[in-house]
Amino acid sequence: HPYLLSIFVIELSDSIRHFTIDVQHVQTTDYYLAYAFPKYVAVAALIAVRMPATFCAYIKDWHDGDNFKNALFYTSKQHDRLQRAACLTILSIFGELTVELCQMIIEALRDDPHVQNTCYKCLTRINSIKNETAVLDLLFSYLKSKSMNVRYVAAKMLLHLSKSSLISSNQVQIALN
Repeated sequence: HPYLLSIFVIELSDSIRHFTIDVQHVQTTDYYLAYAFPKYVAVAALIAVRMPATFCAYIKDWHDGDNFKNALFYTSKQHDRLQRAACLTILSIFGELTVELCQMIIEALRDDPHVQNTCYKCLTRINSIKNETAVLDLLFSYLKSKSMNVRYVAAKMLLHLSKSSLISSNQVQIALN
């Protein structure tokens, strides 16, 4: 029910607000009980996929929407595959490729091949680029990585953005050559 969305999103935000860029290790039973259940992020991903327009409209209108997106970014840094995949799904529902989402996708594919399908589904939802120069600079820098996997993913993302007419194919050709 869409009217319950506001209650759910506030509880979700409260459950992930504590995360930072640092990975928090589950060391105590208290921590596990406080943050492991319920799996708000996984449920939020299901809600976002089933009713994307309502979910996106609520987050965009919500006064704490940007902080919520940042909290999802930090939550994806934790060592929980399902939570990482859910964060990627939620952020991709907005249809906007940001520097953070680009970084999340590449890091997820590099660190955890189990989320590969999720990452490629996320790419298909992208219909705009926020701060195109910064995103392209990041992708071009990933093309110079020592990791073949990272270079492959960056090239694949550039090709997808080119096919979607979000960036010019000439830029991609020059970068790949």
